[in-house]
Amino acid sequence: MAFALSDIDAPTEGQQWLLRAEELFTADVFAPALSAALHAVHLTAGAVRVTALGIVTACCVRLGQLETAESVALQRHTLLLELDKPLEAASQSRMGLAFFGRAEPYDLAALERETMNADQLPPRLHSLALLALADALGRQPVRDKERIHSTAGLAYLQANAADDPGSIQFFAARHLMQIAVSDGNSERMLEYSTMLLAAARNRTAEAEAQSFSAMALSSVGRPDEALRAATRAIELYNAVDLPDRLYHTTILGGRMAVDAQERAIALGRFRDAIELAHELDIDDTEARKAVANMLVMTDSHPEAIAMLAEIYNHETTNGAPAAARAESLEFMAHSFAATEQLDSAIQVWTMAASLYTEARALDDAARATRSVAGIHTARNDHESARAALMIAAAAVRESQGDGVIYLGVLHDLGTAQASLGDRSALATFAEVEADTIANQAPWMTAATLAAKARALHVLGDAEDAVDQATKAAAALRAANDPSGALRIERFAAQVLAELGRPKDAIKLLKTVGKNARGDAEMLAGVNRELADCYDAVGKKRRATGTRSLAGDA
Repeated sequence: MAFALSDIDAPTEGQQWLLRAEELFTADVFAPALSAALHAVHLTAGAVRVTALGIVTACCVRLGQLETAESVALQRHTLLLELDKPLEAASQSRMGLAFFGRAEPYDLAALERETMNADQLPPRLHSLALLALADALGRQPVRDKERIHSTAGLAYLQANAADDPGSIQFFAARHLMQIAVSDGNSERMLEYSTMLLAAARNRTAEAEAQSFSAMALSSVGRPDEALRAATRAIELYNAVDLPDRLYHTTILGGRMAVDAQERAIALGRFRDAIELAHELDIDDTEARKAVANMLVMTDSHPEAIAMLAEIYNHETTNGAPAAARAESLEFMAHSFAATEQLDSAIQVWTMAASLYTEARALDDAARATRSVAGIHTARNDHESARAALMIAAAAVRESQGDGVIYLGVLHDLGTAQASLGDRSALATFAEVEADTIANQAPWMTAATLAAKARALHVLGDAEDAVDQATKAAAALRAANDPSGALRIERFAAQVLAELGRPKDAIKLLKTVGKNARGDAEMLAGVNRELADCYDAVGKKRRATGTRSLAGDA
């Protein structure tokens, strides 16, 4: 959508140009912002012109036009004196071009001196000085996040006490939000996104606030609201005609749609992003990869494989990072596996794991290698599965990163070891159990006990398997998983029957059946096993009746 000045709601043309300049400056598009601000300077007077001159000066600083910036700053200073605002004029003089964004070391010193004059400055001027300092700190080669946070936070609070805070609170809250995002602090992201939305004074500011809000809402598990926020941001960036921002926000909107299970919307967003990339003449790989991933998710595997092969070749030719190439291969391998091209899946997952290892993304390497092991396991090739899982286990042990991947790999390794009669399985499950206890993950501890019970059975330790299953059932109930408890108790009953203890098996199966009345499939299986146990103790009539119940369940 092309920009139209008439779309901006302001009483005069000069104020329309000023709002346009603010929209562009907020988006860090400094050359067009400068042009719009110059229009505003020529068409306005008084306090409005002061604001326009400030944007002109700031744009010149950011564009390296320092002599022009000095000249315009002097005009602004003179106008402030004419408007009987000597405090603001003096504050600008003391800060120099640092007030407008120059961030050299001596500028920092000037800003620091000015922020210490709080008792001499009204809240608005104090907040402006604090915001200028936060901006300068944010553009240093090494960013002091704690200091930026405290300075921007003070700027926000001081502006709150001002009669006209202008855009100060938005820019201050943006610093806070950026830090929260980099820290992955979901609670703070949600708090600061609300502050940004409240402080937004133009369409670009609202669009940016909505984008941050989408990320915050997504991070706290509110996908539908996140999608709505991203959609609003897309609408605003389209109206403001900021195609670069629109491209990145369209991809964000697609990802929010994926989280909200709106796959058709997601695919449409990602395809829109490809078109925008072509209009901008920028690399469309990120958007095309997102489309390909959606094709994998929607079972359009032949198209996904072809697209991912093109993307991988493009990334390889253009020297893309190893992790990016590995991601393309990993998606492709999923499609190969889904279409039963298992040898190709193994080959491509192995290539992905190698690239992830090269990038030192060890958890990702372990995930890809675990997928290879899954194919070997499905083929009953437990030797190959164990070999792959040993490699994956070494990676997750070295990484000490993603706990879910660590537990999954070690669980699969223990199962593969047991399938081969390798008693190292018990040590593997003991390692997992110790980790889950240390990390206070009671359900994972219980699930590990259940897996260990099954491993003991496979290894021929049937009595120990029953004891372990009993402990697992109690742990699963304590972890609020009664269905899991019933499954492992049913397993224990099956082992008791194998041990020639049908009476004990009958007792346990009756308890399982009583508690499984809402699960028709489990109840049918329990009744069949119960009937077999009645046969074993010579209760033929009861066995026949119970077997008929199994058919009716």
